Amino acid sequence: MRGTRRFPTASGAGVHRLVAVAVGLAIGAVVSAALLLGLGIRPGALAQRVLAGDREARIFGIHRLDDTIGYTLVAGASFRHQERGFDVVYNVDGAGARRVPGSLPERPRVLVLGDSWTFGHGVEDEQTYSAHLQSHWPDFAVRNLGVMGYGPAHALLTLERALATERAPTLVLYGWTPIHVPRSYVRASYLERTAGGRAPRFELEGGQLIYEGLADRSEALADGTRGLGKAEWARTVAAVERMATLSADRGARFVLLLLPGSDSMRAYARKSRRMRRAIDRGGIEFVDLEADPTFPKTDALFLPNDGHPNARWHDLVAGAIARRLRPLDDPAGD
Repeated sequence: MRGTRRFPTASGAGVHRLVAVAVGLAIGAVVSAALLLGLGIRPGALAQRVLAGDREARIFGIHRLDDTIGYTLVAGASFRHQERGFDVVYNVDGAGARRVPGSLPERPRVLVLGDSWTFGHGVEDEQTYSAHLQSHWPDFAVRNLGVMGYGPAHALLTLERALATERAPTLVLYGWTPIHVPRSYVRASYLERTAGGRAPRFELEGGQLIYEGLADRSEALADGTRGLGKAEWARTVAAVERMATLSADRGARFVLLLLPGSDSMRAYARKSRRMRRAIDRGGIEFVDLEADPTFPKTDALFLPNDGHPNARWHDLVAGAIARRLRPLDDPAGD
């Protein structure tokens, strides 16, 4: 008679080893989750963004994907950013902007738009140029709406949203650098590294910007595509002009800030001059700190091995802005 087949069973020692491994993995998962939460990163959101290829959001646990702008800041989030040259904490206020100490919402508002230089990559909340402007303008509420990786299209959409949902500001500042130009359209090298792999796409029709939604990597144009640079510059200038018009329609003053770089940054000054000529022809008010001969253009004002401005740069920029304009002044060209 055929015998009953017996399956091998684990020995007592083997079972103990399996249990120990399982317990170790469980403890490791709990500890890892606790560490992520301590850094301001929600494990579930992190996993979602990793799957989405969201490199920047994987690094900074303060971003969330947005169906209009691409990504924005998470209200109330915080993140400790540690690199070789700095160790700082980013805090986002309850309205979804980088925290500006001393900014009281009931006061007349100043909105500051821009990218990582405005947001304050590598510096503390109180060290951003927005925070220093708050100290210079204590009777106003300065709001830092800068977000790392943003360009002119993001700034325009951020301003539209703020004007539609919040009390009208007294002054709108847009902190501009030449890196914003390749972020204005569908350049492949930008879409490949931006959060979520998507960015706002605007087309120009009759000189007017038309929002076409978010472009993804499938719509990207190779960096060497003929006419891409011209298209980017046209959209950059048009976005600034649109921001100025929207601000004026709400009774707010708009000023473009041409932020200063370092002499070692190739082509920085040339591209800033090109932007100044374009907006000057359009009659847009600006403060050109790049062309200011008294402002030091030294690498000592930038984080080593990083390229972003340091705390001293932010302090000097705010002082230079405050010397040139006040929120309630009549517009005056620089």
